[in-house]
Amino acid sequence: MKKIIILGIVATLFLSPVVALAEGTSTPRTMGGTSTKNRLQDKREELREKFEEKQGKLNELRKERISAFFDRMMKRLSTAFERLSGLVERIESRIAKLEQNNKNIKTQEAKSFLTEAKTKIANGKAFLQSAEVKADNLINTGTSTDPNPRALFQEVKDLVQKATAELRGAHESIKNAVRSIKAQGGSGTGTTTRGNP
Repeated sequence: MKKIIILGIVATLFLSPVVALAEGTSTPRTMGGTSTKNRLQDKREELREKFEEKQGKLNELRKERISAFFDRMMKRLSTAFERLSGLVERIESRIAKLEQNNKNIKTQEAKSFLTEAKTKIANGKAFLQSAEVKADNLINTGTSTDPNPRALFQEVKDLVQKATAELRGAHESIKNAVRSIKAQGGSGTGTTTRGNP
């Protein structure tokens, strides 16, 4: 009988921790009143919020850089178009002076080149204006009707390329006008020459 009582006591000592462990695993452990799952979920949400905040700051920085780049590019191109417009005006005034001094000079070809240059300058400015509007839409994607910024960027890029092509064409027309005037012998209006007394 003693063996049975000792066996019963030993059995209860060994089985009681197993029952206690089984009860402990069925309910989540709590520390400070919150479960570990809730703490992990809160931590994930906190990290996600920090990540989204950093992404927002980076997106704003990107927008500022892109905006500054487009502004510089548009300023350079518009300045180049204004420079060429000034050249066209100066050459037109030179042609008028040449015609006053020499009635026999043929300036029709030069005038046609200048007209072509004016047309190309106007077209280039129009392309540049369109590119500027599209670039503003690209930068402010939230107000754009097109949800695809890559397509808008490609349109802006194409418009800028067309504008620069018109700029180069206008420059070539101006050079052709000057060559035409020089070929007619209208390189100088006076009798003074450089280097000779």
